[in-house]
Amino acid sequence: MSDHYHYVGDVQGAASEGHSHTPREIGAAEEHDLDMLRRDVTSLESQVSEARRQNAELLRLHQELARQHAELVDLVQELTGGVRSIGQSVSDLSATVQGVFT
Repeated sequence: MSDHYHYVGDVQGAASEGHSHTPREIGAAEEHDLDMLRRDVTSLESQVSEARRQNAELLRLHQELARQHAELVDLVQELTGGVRSIGQSVSDLSATVQGVFT
């Protein structure tokens, strides 16, 4: 019968239904449950480790993106200043040309 029941709950449930199990069968079911729990813990530890690795990578990418954003803001400000300077030069040139012809 121990081949049929694999979990402690199954063994205990069978006992409540009038089926008796030897301490050895109950022990085997408990050991099976412990093995399954150990596998689950190992799997969860692995998932946590992978999540931490991914989190570190996301943080690195976020920092790189912030750095690139700051560079872009600087470039846009520089470009805006250049456009204003060109606009002022065109305005000055236009005034000079108008002054020559008037």
